[in-house]
Amino acid sequence: MQGKLNQALASMQQERRYEGQLAGLALVYYAMGRKADSDAALNAMQQDSSRSQPSVLIYPSDFARIYAFRAKRSARSAISTRHTKFTTPTSGTSRTTRS
Repeated sequence: MQGKLNQALASMQQERRYEGQLAGLALVYYAMGRKADSDAALNAMQQDSSRSQPSVLIYPSDFARIYAFRAKRSARSAISTRHTKFTTPTSGTSRTTRS
């Protein structure tokens, strides 16, 4: 998976800033666990979209996709952390349970 993310990052870094680069970086960085970099790309998108330049192609749906992706990844993470491992006191064996 990490190899694919590195490929995606290299690809997004070659994009033009106003042709989806920032949105792509925000997604890839978040998927890589680099939230601060993802936030920086998202903040740059917000600044660029507020400048009202004709060359800036940032739509509200771009932000929606990023926030939806982040929410989906966060939900998956929350589910996986609810799986806890414990040792039973009588047998000394481990088993996995869902909370």
